[in-house]
Amino acid sequence: MIKKRKLFTLLSALGIGLAISSGSASAAVLDNDALSTAPGQTSQSGSWTYGTGSGYNNDYRIASAGSGSFQYSGYVWGYNVKNVTGNYGVYLSNKNFNNSSTAYQIGENGGYVYINQNTAPSGWSSLKRYQGYNHLIAINGYLTTKSGSVGADATKIDY
Repeated sequence: MIKKRKLFTLLSALGIGLAISSGSASAAVLDNDALSTAPGQTSQSGSWTYGTGSGYNNDYRIASAGSGSFQYSGYVWGYNVKNVTGNYGVYLSNKNFNNSSTAYQIGENGGYVYINQNTAPSGWSSLKRYQGYNHLIAINGYLTTKSGSVGADATKIDY
Protein backbone atom coordinates (compact mmCIF):
# COMPACT_ATOMS: atom_id res chain seq x y z
CA MET A 1 0.00 0.00 0.00
CA ILE A 2 2.83 2.43 0.86
CA LYS A 3 4.59 1.63 -2.45
CA LYS A 4 1.39 2.35 -4.40
CA ARG A 5 0.91 5.67 -2.54
CA LYS A 6 4.54 6.72 -3.24
CA LEU A 7 4.18 5.76 -6.90
CA PHE A 8 0.89 7.69 -7.16
CA THR A 9 2.47 10.74 -5.46
CA LEU A 10 5.49 10.56 -7.77
CA LEU A 11 3.35 10.26 -10.90
CA SER A 12 1.08 13.09 -9.74
CA ALA A 13 4.05 15.37 -9.11
CA LEU A 14 5.51 14.48 -12.51
CA GLY A 15 2.17 15.20 -14.21
CA ILE A 16 1.85 18.58 -12.49
CA GLY A 17 5.44 19.45 -13.42
CA LEU A 18 4.82 18.61 -17.06
CA ALA A 19 1.61 20.62 -17.11
CA ILE A 20 3.37 23.66 -15.67
CA SER A 21 6.37 23.49 -17.99
CA SER A 22 4.43 22.93 -21.21
CA GLY A 23 3.38 26.56 -21.66
CA SER A 24 1.81 27.47 -24.94
CA ALA A 25 4.09 28.86 -27.62
CA SER A 26 2.94 31.54 -30.03
CA ALA A 27 4.05 32.51 -33.50
CA ALA A 28 3.46 35.68 -35.47
CA VAL A 29 3.89 35.34 -39.26
CA LEU A 30 3.89 38.20 -41.76
CA ASP A 31 3.87 37.47 -45.48
CA ASN A 32 5.49 39.82 -48.02
CA ASP A 33 2.21 41.73 -48.50
CA ALA A 34 0.56 41.47 -45.10
CA LEU A 35 -3.23 41.43 -44.97
CA SER A 36 -5.09 43.84 -42.69
CA THR A 37 -5.80 40.90 -40.35
CA ALA A 38 -2.09 40.03 -40.02
CA PRO A 39 -0.14 40.58 -36.76
CA GLY A 40 1.64 43.61 -38.23
CA GLN A 41 2.41 45.49 -41.42
CA THR A 42 4.89 45.41 -44.29
CA SER A 43 6.44 48.32 -46.14
CA GLN A 44 9.01 48.66 -48.89
CA SER A 45 11.23 51.18 -50.59
CA GLY A 46 12.92 50.73 -53.94
CA SER A 47 11.90 48.51 -56.85
CA TRP A 48 10.40 45.25 -55.58
CA THR A 49 8.54 43.18 -58.19
CA TYR A 50 5.55 41.08 -57.16
CA GLY A 51 5.66 37.43 -58.26
CA THR A 52 3.56 34.29 -57.89
CA GLY A 53 4.08 30.57 -58.32
CA SER A 54 6.31 29.87 -55.34
CA GLY A 55 6.95 31.09 -51.83
CA TYR A 56 4.87 31.33 -48.68
CA ASN A 57 1.19 31.67 -49.69
CA ASN A 58 2.39 31.19 -53.29
CA ASP A 59 3.70 34.76 -53.71
CA TYR A 60 6.83 36.83 -53.05
CA ARG A 61 8.68 40.08 -53.82
CA ILE A 62 12.03 40.24 -55.61
CA ALA A 63 14.54 43.00 -56.43
CA SER A 64 17.78 43.19 -58.38
CA ALA A 65 20.60 43.81 -55.92
CA GLY A 66 22.92 44.66 -58.82
CA SER A 67 21.02 47.82 -59.76
CA GLY A 68 22.69 51.06 -58.68
CA SER A 69 19.70 52.17 -56.65
CA PHE A 70 19.36 48.96 -54.59
CA GLN A 71 21.46 50.44 -51.79
CA TYR A 72 18.47 52.71 -51.06
CA SER A 73 16.05 49.78 -51.02
CA GLY A 74 14.53 48.10 -48.03
CA TYR A 75 11.75 45.75 -47.01
CA VAL A 76 10.26 45.91 -43.51
CA TRP A 77 8.03 43.49 -41.62
CA GLY A 78 6.79 45.38 -38.53
CA TYR A 79 5.10 43.24 -35.88
CA ASN A 80 2.33 44.21 -33.46
CA VAL A 81 3.94 41.82 -30.93
CA LYS A 82 5.34 43.77 -27.97
CA ASN A 83 7.89 43.09 -25.24
CA VAL A 84 8.72 39.43 -25.88
CA THR A 85 11.77 37.28 -26.45
CA GLY A 86 11.46 35.53 -29.77
CA ASN A 87 13.19 33.42 -32.37
CA TYR A 88 13.24 35.29 -35.68
CA GLY A 89 12.98 33.46 -39.00
CA VAL A 90 12.65 34.12 -42.71
CA TYR A 91 10.96 31.99 -45.38
CA LEU A 92 13.10 31.34 -48.47
CA SER A 93 11.77 29.00 -51.15
CA ASN A 94 12.41 30.44 -54.58
CA LYS A 95 15.19 29.52 -57.02
CA ASN A 96 15.42 33.17 -58.12
CA PHE A 97 16.44 34.33 -54.62
CA ASN A 98 20.20 34.11 -55.22
CA ASN A 99 21.87 36.98 -53.36
CA SER A 100 24.93 35.70 -51.51
CA SER A 101 24.71 38.00 -48.48
CA THR A 102 21.35 39.56 -47.64
CA ALA A 103 21.42 41.80 -44.55
CA TYR A 104 18.46 41.36 -42.19
CA GLN A 105 18.04 43.86 -39.36
CA ILE A 106 16.56 42.27 -36.23
CA GLY A 107 14.42 44.45 -33.97
CA GLU A 108 15.33 48.03 -33.17
CA ASN A 109 18.65 47.13 -31.55
CA GLY A 110 19.21 43.48 -32.44
CA GLY A 111 21.90 44.04 -35.03
CA TYR A 112 22.15 42.33 -38.41
CA VAL A 113 22.18 38.74 -39.62
CA TYR A 114 23.49 37.90 -43.09
CA ILE A 115 21.85 35.06 -45.05
CA ASN A 116 23.04 33.53 -48.32
CA GLN A 117 19.69 33.26 -50.11
CA ASN A 118 21.28 31.19 -52.87
CA THR A 119 22.32 28.32 -50.57
CA ALA A 120 19.70 28.64 -47.80
CA PRO A 121 17.52 25.55 -47.41
CA SER A 122 14.04 25.77 -48.88
CA GLY A 123 11.59 26.82 -46.17
CA TRP A 124 12.21 28.56 -42.85
CA SER A 125 15.72 29.79 -42.01
CA SER A 126 16.52 30.88 -38.49
CA LEU A 127 17.90 34.40 -38.08
CA LYS A 128 18.45 34.82 -34.33
CA ARG A 129 16.86 35.03 -30.89
CA TYR A 130 16.15 38.58 -29.69
CA GLN A 131 14.40 40.25 -26.76
CA GLY A 132 12.89 43.66 -27.26
CA TYR A 133 9.81 45.81 -26.97
CA ASN A 134 9.18 46.63 -30.65
CA HIS A 135 9.76 43.83 -33.14
CA LEU A 136 10.67 44.07 -36.81
CA ILE A 137 12.68 42.33 -39.48
CA ALA A 138 14.09 44.46 -42.29
CA ILE A 139 16.19 43.85 -45.39
CA ASN A 140 18.85 46.56 -45.52
CA GLY A 141 19.79 47.29 -49.13
CA TYR A 142 22.88 49.31 -48.20
CA LEU A 143 24.50 46.40 -46.31
CA THR A 144 23.39 43.66 -48.74
CA THR A 145 25.87 42.37 -51.35
CA LYS A 146 25.21 44.12 -54.68
CA SER A 147 24.73 41.10 -56.94
CA GLY A 148 21.99 38.69 -57.89
CA SER A 149 18.38 38.98 -56.80
CA VAL A 150 17.10 39.52 -53.27
CA GLY A 151 13.84 37.90 -52.27
CA ALA A 152 11.34 39.12 -49.71
CA ASP A 153 8.74 36.58 -48.59
CA ALA A 154 7.36 35.68 -45.18
CA THR A 155 9.00 36.24 -41.80
CA LYS A 156 8.05 35.01 -38.35
CA ILE A 157 8.70 35.38 -34.66
CA ASP A 158 8.23 32.36 -32.40
CA TYR A 159 7.74 33.46 -28.80
